[in-house]
Amino acid sequence: EHNEWETQYIRHSTLTKNGATVLTPAQTAELRAAMEKIQTHFKQVYGGDAKFGMDIEFKFNAQGKLSIKQARPWVE
Repeated sequence: EHNEWETQYIRHSTLTKNGATVLTPAQTAELRAAMEKIQTHFKQVYGGDAKFGMDIEFKFNAQGKLSIKQARPWVE
């Protein structure tokens, strides 16, 4: 199954100039792939119910390595 994703920016950082993004396009793609794996895992945990969101904390270190710090399902 192939999904199409759209990146939406709600706010831009005050640490960048002229609306530049904090993450590079490659970092955004890497984060998206990690988030998809996390979502797939929790979807199985919840019996295939796709009606939940995820609260994910992450960082890219100085060397550019992605670390997922926490991932919590947001279930109503």
